[in-house]
Amino acid sequence: MSRQWQRQKAEIDSYNTFLSAYHSRVSYHGFSERGYVVSNYFPKLSDPYTGVDAEPDFTLYDGKTFILVEIKQGNNITKRHIEQVERSNSISIEYAEDFLKDSQVQQRFSLSGDVFFG
Repeated sequence: MSRQWQRQKAEIDSYNTFLSAYHSRVSYHGFSERGYVVSNYFPKLSDPYTGVDAEPDFTLYDGKTFILVEIKQGNNITKRHIEQVERSNSISIEYAEDFLKDSQVQQRFSLSGDVFFG
């Protein structure tokens, strides 16, 4: 097995672990039991309010809180990964609401599309 495939497989396994925790098959503490939906997989976010571009692995949303999820496996976190998370942290609430409305969360999940701070 090539080194590149091993790294890709480990990343896929990490995504699967996250999604298993999202559904929490063994308890009632998962994101889905708390009202969150995976609103998008691998979205490309371009915030015109802050000029920031971000590409999280998933977005979670519950009708008021919008979470940008970045999954990393093992101890292969680099400066580039940290900068990627910092870009996600710079997405404005205004753009998050625009993005959620464009993603049709109201039609798909009956969620408002509103995002609240704090």
